[in-house]
Amino acid sequence: KDLIEMGITHILNVSCKSYTTRDEYFKYLHLPIQDNTGEDARKHFRITNRFIRSCINNGGRILV
Repeated sequence: KDLIEMGITHILNVSCKSYTTRDEYFKYLHLPIQDNTGEDARKHFRITNRFIRSCINNGGRILV
């Protein structure tokens, strides 16, 4: 409810933890990135940047 009140329209999840999605309210991008020194998060930047840019260009607000 708080996210809706803040105007959040998109959620970028880069964790490996599961959670309940609310697809009727938000558009999601899930990338299960491990939280360790061997993980190269940079390889995901193209897709995450595209998702963020699309959200902003369409007047949305994103939670990362």
